[in-house]
Amino acid sequence: MNDQLSCRACGSQMAPINGSLHVSVPDRPGALADFLKTLAASEINVTALRVIARRGDEAHVLFSVDRVDAAIEIPGVKHAEDVADLVGVECIG
Repeated sequence: MNDQLSCRACGSQMAPINGSLHVSVPDRPGALADFLKTLAASEINVTALRVIARRGDEAHVLFSVDRVDAAIEIPGVKHAEDVADLVGVECIG
């Protein structure tokens, strides 16, 4: 898989995939904050984060953390390299 995502709409390069994690959260106010509280409760520090797409009622987030081994154990968190449908998403901003 490519190292970066390219926006289908504008062609810009977005956050790199390699070394990143992915989670989708409900596209509603506070949903990302709830997820981040879950990371904080496990003493996982977020070092980078970008919402890369909104599809239907979900927002797709790429993020990096200081403790990948712990973060990957949280339900819904995947290595971004393993999420094939992220390639060619449209940016949101």
